[in-house]
Amino acid sequence: LRNRLTLLRTCDCLGVQHVWFVQPASERVMMQAQRDKEKQEWDDYMDKMRQSLTAAGANDSVEWISIRSFESTAKCIEALRQEDFEIWATDLSQDAVPLELHSRVQHSAAAQAAANDRDRRLAVVFGQEHSGITKEMLDAADKKVYFPIFGFTESLNLSIAGALVLQRIFDMD
Repeated sequence: LRNRLTLLRTCDCLGVQHVWFVQPASERVMMQAQRDKEKQEWDDYMDKMRQSLTAAGANDSVEWISIRSFESTAKCIEALRQEDFEIWATDLSQDAVPLELHSRVQHSAAAQAAANDRDRRLAVVFGQEHSGITKEMLDAADKKVYFPIFGFTESLNLSIAGALVLQRIFDMD
């Protein structure tokens, strides 16, 4: 929860307007037996997150960012497609491309490409630290990207990865 709260503050600082969460699978499994209570429990979960934001001093982030939650990856993907978002999934697979400053805008037609990219609706997807992004979301992704790191550690926690990836994307404009 703390990493998600930190990421919300980072999104607010960077001017990201929409933050969407998919309920973690472990929580969905626990609630399957109580299907009638699921909606209320999910609402309670989101209320608890908002209360935690306020307690952590991040309540300004909640005020300015629109937060939306989904009970499943499929529902999130459907909403992203309906709202015409391009999906970039952060991933460490062989087919992911590094987020390099020149990877979004090519110098040969920089003016036109930059204008097109700024008009695009982009959803950047981050997975859980241990399990990553679901196969369903990876399959739906238009592009798989990663932030290049050079030490021996192979990954960063959500809040740090989110800050670095989002800043890199903004720097690519």
